[in-house]
Amino acid sequence: MGADMGVKGKNVDVQLGDRLGQRQELDQPVTPVHASPSVSAVNPSITPSVNADVKMGDGTSPQPSPDDNLPPWLKTILAHVCVASEREEWRALVDEWIGFEKLNPVSGNLPTKNRPPEVAAWIKSKKKDITPTVNPDKFGRSFASWWMAIQPHWRVTPENNLVQEVRKTEKWEMLVKGGTAGIYVVVMALSWWLRALKTDKKDDPTWATAENAVWATVDDVSWVLSQLRGTVSRRGTKRPLREDAEKPAKKRSRT
Repeated sequence: MGADMGVKGKNVDVQLGDRLGQRQELDQPVTPVHASPSVSAVNPSITPSVNADVKMGDGTSPQPSPDDNLPPWLKTILAHVCVASEREEWRALVDEWIGFEKLNPVSGNLPTKNRPPEVAAWIKSKKKDITPTVNPDKFGRSFASWWMAIQPHWRVTPENNLVQEVRKTEKWEMLVKGGTAGIYVVVMALSWWLRALKTDKKDDPTWATAENAVWATVDDVSWVLSQLRGTVSRRGTKRPLREDAEKPAKKRSRT
């Protein structure tokens, strides 16, 4: 994916904002840009190709592997997330997310600016295993606006692009949020977008646009999750169990 620009590393402009139509109701159209740390400029003319659907090695849908180290709430919802797509890109994203949550990051809420109303309603309902019915084009544009809004400022270029380049001094504090109100909400909402594309009519002129956009977004979210995972790992401290995880029973004191 991408093309050699004659410098060390590669640049890829996903042009997500264009694929979502960059309609006026969105405050900030999103354009993820992949770049190696050594590349300072981006080439807006290069876009990645979208491959055909890829199944797992045995031809079946991806399924979660049992793991006793997972938080109880994640075990409950994991299968529901995995079946959103059979493509390897989605499985890779889920693996990054699982790896992040297994590190027991501090729990917290993501910013709500530009958050899709479907996400707000889902959180309020407390029915985590219910998949809202969403329009893939409309919801995709709403999701993209939200994803842009919750990024750290250093990722956003003056042209409203998102760069995949992290300098040593930059932080991920807005997104290093574990638990049921953290980055999990992004993963779950992204799974709705994927599910909607399974059921929506492929002859709809907006379908191809949404299809391209969702996989560009999957790529960017997966990259961010890998960065969050590395951030928590480098801290090197054991976090206490979160409130949304089961707490061990207290031992009785001897008398």
